[in-house]
Amino acid sequence: MKETAIVKMHYTLEDDALKNIDILLRFTMSDCKKFQHTAYWALKNYILLTNKDKYISDITQVISAFTNGCLNEENNIKAECASALSFLVTQNLVYQSEIKKNMKEDAIVSLVNKTLKSSPQYILDAVMYISGCDSTSIRTTAFSTLSSLSKFSSQCRSIMSQIKRDINLPSDKTSKTYL
Repeated sequence: MKETAIVKMHYTLEDDALKNIDILLRFTMSDCKKFQHTAYWALKNYILLTNKDKYISDITQVISAFTNGCLNEENNIKAECASALSFLVTQNLVYQSEIKKNMKEDAIVSLVNKTLKSSPQYILDAVMYISGCDSTSIRTTAFSTLSSLSKFSSQCRSIMSQIKRDINLPSDKTSKTYL
């Protein structure tokens, strides 16, 4: 039954994605925990089902909702947000490499410096926060996400600069001393 709901939701979200996302984002701030949980579940499944279709060009508000959801006291909401953030990281929808093939070293250095000066994202903070959750499942998801992010960052200066920006690592502690 849940799978059928997900498939039917995909077709509904396809028709008027921006309006539906706005409605779901509003429900994440509801006073009713059941409405919140349903909204986070629907947003997570929206990202899972449609990330390649790009029905909305900017998912910044959705990402913010997931990072805020990690602060919720309800474990079922934290679990939805942990799964969503994990998907965003592992599918490179956040912390993407901005380095292109055949980029010259000075362009890479310029890109890294620009990244370091940009505003931080709070995805890493949210994942770190839920890694201390009482729920084993949520903790496992968080540590798995951190492991994936560590692997990506050790392979790419651009991703490492984004992480450094977000957690302000000392320069002698970054992966492979990229920065």
